[in-house]
Amino acid sequence: MSPTRSLAASGIIVLLAACTSGGSPEPSGDASEPATSAPASAAVPSASATGECAPENLATVADGRLTIGTDNPAFPPYWEPPAEGEEGTDPWELGDPYTKGGFEGAVAWAVAEELGFGDEDVDFIAVPFDLSYAPGE
Repeated sequence: MSPTRSLAASGIIVLLAACTSGGSPEPSGDASEPATSAPASAAVPSASATGECAPENLATVADGRLTIGTDNPAFPPYWEPPAEGEEGTDPWELGDPYTKGGFEGAVAWAVAEELGFGDEDVDFIAVPFDLSYAPGE
């Protein structure tokens, strides 16, 4: 995984950890027995964030909008290109974040949905890798 991908994945994990409620499920049964996984419904937080993590309460670049930075070109398989015959969104090269396809695309759009942002409330900006981790102001 490239440093850009690692940095983006770390940021997404921290954001989701801060905005999901509840703790770990309580273990059940004898400690000598192998652990069983929780039911799928218990592991998935609600589809709409509330309270501190509601879109209107988050400190975002633009009020009420989620801005996601990624490098450009946005390479497949992280971002899928537009379907054949469809135009991509400027300025994206090779892959287009707005297609919702690819690994990074699926993660970005799932985070947006989990935080309660609609499709029309998500913006992508090109952020060169060297600027994604620059120290200082």
